[in-house]
Amino acid sequence: MHGFPTGHNPARALWRAFSYTHPWTQPGTCLRFGNRTLSTQTSDALASGLGIGGRFLDNDSPHNFAKLGKLHLQAAKFTNAGFANVPEWPTYDLAFHALEVYLKSYLLMRGATLEHVHRVIGHKLRDAMADAKSKGLSLNNLAPGFEDSVMKLSELYTKREFQYRNIGQWELLPPDYVIAFVEHVGAVVGLD
Repeated sequence: MHGFPTGHNPARALWRAFSYTHPWTQPGTCLRFGNRTLSTQTSDALASGLGIGGRFLDNDSPHNFAKLGKLHLQAAKFTNAGFANVPEWPTYDLAFHALEVYLKSYLLMRGATLEHVHRVIGHKLRDAMADAKSKGLSLNNLAPGFEDSVMKLSELYTKREFQYRNIGQWELLPPDYVIAFVEHVGAVVGLD
């Protein structure tokens, strides 16, 4: 099996190599692996096989969802900059995914279960927005009709059009408008 000796864990070996060979892993600094941030003390404990005290964020943590929203929003901004604000599906897909997890973060913060946001809400952004508003979400200072226009466009995300369609006619908003709306929602949710 890949020529590894019995009992050898390549993932642990990679973790050790990574956590001990980089000069910026000084005490008190953080290592970043995907969307996980660990202190060097945590990485040292993991590499040595020691247990770790404290509490890691669960998948149903509102903070975890908000962090994912922030990351997807940042990716939408990068993508949009690369496309020079030309309407392209990847930009919309990333922006609306950010909106989805921001709204789910809000719902979880207000007592919804992971089962509810996963099974009942799913990718239905209009339902997520209505549910969040019924639990107190207030989006102030938006131009009249702006939210409605963004939510109408979100139906393409719900139907997965951004993933599977390339030819057709759609009423679109400039991507930076959608990004601004999602950024506003993220600021109101306020956990990232």
